[in-house]
Amino acid sequence: MKRIFLTEGEKKVLRMLQHNEDCGKLFHSYAFIEAVDTLQEKGFVRGAFVEGHTLEDLHLLNKGKAYLEEYPSLRNPIDWKWIISLIVNLHIIGVCIWLMFI
Repeated sequence: MKRIFLTEGEKKVLRMLQHNEDCGKLFHSYAFIEAVDTLQEKGFVRGAFVEGHTLEDLHLLNKGKAYLEEYPSLRNPIDWKWIISLIVNLHIIGVCIWLMFI
């Protein structure tokens, strides 16, 4: 399974569901509801909402369990293309500066 970028709120929700913690205090938080919505779009959780978009129940799906099993630290993927291009560009700038003083 490929790593997926997760926000801190999404990671918090996944960890709470993984450890079967009660999330009752966070049900009124809009950030919590937003994290549940995005995790539901990614296929990790299934939330039962009632009128007014209030969360009634929340379950971790098989895809979420598999993702937690494969990536227990929930680290976000690294964009290696950006890092390599930055190193190459810094090297080119260094060579250009060195050539100016020759």
